[in-house]
Amino acid sequence: MDNTTPTPPTNSLAEGTEKPSILYIDDEEDNLVVFKSTFRKFFKVFTAMSGDEGLKILAAEPISILIVDQRMPKMTGVQFLKNLPENHDLIRIILTSYSDSESILDAMNSGKVYRYIMKPWDRESLRRLMENAIDELNARKAHQKLVEELKAAKENLEKKVAELTREVNSQHSKTDDSSSVEDPTKKDPQNQEK
Repeated sequence: MDNTTPTPPTNSLAEGTEKPSILYIDDEEDNLVVFKSTFRKFFKVFTAMSGDEGLKILAAEPISILIVDQRMPKMTGVQFLKNLPENHDLIRIILTSYSDSESILDAMNSGKVYRYIMKPWDRESLRRLMENAIDELNARKAHQKLVEELKAAKENLEKKVAELTREVNSQHSKTDDSSSVEDPTKKDPQNQEK
């Protein structure tokens, strides 16, 4: 780990905004302590020493970024992410010091992992990565909001079109009915002779 102090954020993590929440899961307590002390100025940092502890935090807190160590007892980081419910809208990052490249690449290809980082991590690079991850998450949320707004607008337009169609059909029907009604002012030619 690089011992330089990270520079202040330059984009979505600007001062005055609410700090994004990050959960870091690692079975080595020293790693958790260093991570938390390094990034707590920029993020609301949660740490867990196991997948089970991490799941409890995920259930209780609105986490934006999940960083999980690949090599832990009981299950790997990739296994943890694969078992994570799909409804967790967060950025997933794997931290590893091993060359588990095949399982990590499989996880990345399946959309379960945003990036992976090799240990020891560089503070500045990791901070920039997390900043970019927050930007990505914000873009996803903005996209989803836009999709929902467009869907609502489409449904509203469909209702208006259906309403206008009924109105036009009703007017058309009235017009058809009135054309078949006899004009009482016109005299029947047969009756005129009498």
